[in-house]
Amino acid sequence: MRGCFLPFTLLHYPVAFIFYHITKKRLNLPVLVISSMIPDLEIPFMFLLTGGLIDRLVFHSLIGGLVLGIPLTILVFYPLYKIFFNKIAAVSFKKESYKILVLSAAIGVLSHIILDSTQHPYNPLFWPILSESFNDLILFGNLIIASNLLYMVFTTAMLLIILYALLNRKGFLTQIFIE
Repeated sequence: MRGCFLPFTLLHYPVAFIFYHITKKRLNLPVLVISSMIPDLEIPFMFLLTGGLIDRLVFHSLIGGLVLGIPLTILVFYPLYKIFFNKIAAVSFKKESYKILVLSAAIGVLSHIILDSTQHPYNPLFWPILSESFNDLILFGNLIIASNLLYMVFTTAMLLIILYALLNRKGFLTQIFIE
C-alpha cells in the first residue's frame, strides 16, 4: 500500500534542529542533520533490490539504524566537516567530543526511524528479529491523515526555521548547519 508519505528527506531537518535547541546546543547540529537523513539512503537500493515491494528495511529498523547508521553518519560527517562545515563557520572540534558525535548520530537516526514509523505503511522497527511491520505508532491509525498532518507540520517548521535564519544577523548557512 502506497500513499502520500513524508516524501522529502529534508523534512527530517526540523527534528534535528529542535533536538539541538532542546539540549541547549550540547549536541552536534551537523551530525544531527546528517544522521536524521541517513536512513533514507537505503530507499533507492531497497527499491531496486525488491522491485519496489519494499523501500525500507535495515536502516529503518532500530538495530540496523543504530549499528549501521551511526558509523555511516560519522563517515559522511568527517569529509563534510573538512570541506563544508569548517568553511562556513569556525567550528571547534575536540577529540573529547566523540561521545557527543555518537550521541548526536544516535538521536538523529532514531528520530528518523521513529518519525517514519508514525506514517509509513511498512515499518520494520524490529528487523532482523522480526520482519513484520510494526504499525502501532501510526498516528490516528490512518496512514493518509498521519502523513498529510506530518507533511504540513514539518513543511511549516522548515519554513519557519528558514525564515528565522534569514532574519537573524548571523549568516544563513551558519544558522542552518552550525548553530
